[in-house]
Amino acid sequence: MFKIVQMVPALGWGGAQVFCIQLCNELATYPDYEVTLVSLYDHQSNHITKDAPWHGRLIYKYFFQRDIIHPVSISEEVFKGAVKEYGECIKTLIHNGSVAVQPSPKFQSVTDTINSF
Repeated sequence: MFKIVQMVPALGWGGAQVFCIQLCNELATYPDYEVTLVSLYDHQSNHITKDAPWHGRLIYKYFFQRDIIHPVSISEEVFKGAVKEYGECIKTLIHNGSVAVQPSPKFQSVTDTINSF
């Protein structure tokens, strides 16, 4: 039995987070792997837009609005959050080709177990 622990700062809808979730889901299909995904911070829906501290977001906004840096969103969720955070200067959406995140058959039992703590 191989025990695999994957740690990420927070679970959200960014590319790295989706990749981590998909990697865990794929590894969990192997019978000799026991996979655990650890999120270090509480995931709340308003964190999908917190890609940097407030002063970093001001700098990003400056560069985005002046077309010095051209941001690219990789999913509808990321795009909507970027537009909300940075405004209409966000124009590019390129789907990253990842499989949409879907709960596994064990989702509800895991949720119930976590909530029981």
